Amino acid sequence: MKEAILTGTLIGLIFNFSFGQVKHVRISGKVTDMTSGNPLVGASVLIEGTRTGVTTDVEGVFFITLEKNKIYNFVVSSIGYQPKIINSVKPSDELNEPVNVSLEIGSSILNSVIVRSSARRESIASLYAVQKNSSSISDGISAESIRRSPDRNTGEALKRVSGTSVQDNKFVIVRGLNERYNTSLLNNSVLPSTEPDKKAFSFDIIPASLVDNITIYKSPTPDLPGDFAGGAVKVTTKDYPTRRLSELSFVVGYNSLTTFKPF
Repeated sequence: MKEAILTGTLIGLIFNFSFGQVKHVRISGKVTDMTSGNPLVGASVLIEGTRTGVTTDVEGVFFITLEKNKIYNFVVSSIGYQPKIINSVKPSDELNEPVNVSLEIGSSILNSVIVRSSARRESIASLYAVQKNSSSISDGISAESIRRSPDRNTGEALKRVSGTSVQDNKFVIVRGLNERYNTSLLNNSVLPSTEPDKKAFSFDIIPASLVDNITIYKSPTPDLPGDFAGGAVKVTTKDYPTRRLSELSFVVGYNSLTTFKPF
């Protein structure tokens, strides 16, 4: 009887301890220069009203652990740039999108300029801000746009980029030039051809849930390979998942000429 009471008490203590634990979620993001699009090293990312914060690494990326289902405001600042406040960052059990921030160079005349923006709006606008100030002609699609679409892989997501079309749901055609005249990159690394008899990359092998943004460059720049005439398709994946991710999908189809027809 004493052993049973002791075991029940121990189970109750373990249950109360695990029930009282606060679950934390890891949030990632990237801080870049609004003009050049280069990552900002050592930028400060603080939680508004507290002293909790982190700094960005050599790639401008930061990771911060927060309690789930709470709303936070991030104060992002760097020397020589105008600080920016990102409102309404709410970690959850679902896949949290990266908080991408673009900072504008500060003026030497003004003492303090603070720009406020929401996390979702900033993530979408950061990609287009880089394209707007880039010296090359480019177009792209962000993770927020991909998330709102039913696309399952990168080949389907590329159909939504203007000036491009997809052949066989996997080969990209830019400005009317087939895959032979295009170049594919994954995180700034040139992708090899997936076909044995031609120069082409099958984009349907990259899941859309792993993509942070897709940018298609239509004019050459010194940082891109020089062997393309149509466009350079650069796929940037998410830096680090905020939680373990498992996905299950299935496709149902039918043939109008044979399904539910008598033999």
